[in-house]
Amino acid sequence: MRLFSALWVWVRRLFRSGQPHRTAVVSELPEKLRKETVYLVGEDDIFWCAALLCPCGCHSVIQLNLTKSTHPSWQVSQHPESSLTTLSPSIHRTSGCRSQFFCCKAAFAG
Repeated sequence: MRLFSALWVWVRRLFRSGQPHRTAVVSELPEKLRKETVYLVGEDDIFWCAALLCPCGCHSVIQLNLTKSTHPSWQVSQHPESSLTTLSPSIHRTSGCRSQFFCCKAAFAG
């Protein structure tokens, strides 16, 4: 059953749209997250958390620590020339659907 589940996740990822996610800057996470949206949580352009719904379709909320002093942590890079936001390093879920995302690019919406 686990093999079938992993195969299904891989197939969904294979046919998934290559469109970037939308970026939403918020001071608190909303109660319900929108698909294909990366939420940057913070104030005054200082972000301490990023959150998104798992793009594999399992609808799990993924929250990523952006505070460098705590491990593990991710880094947000904003690219004004392309209006994209990148989260790095890769995201690898160790439970649930066990998806891995090599790069998460999001169109910055402010």
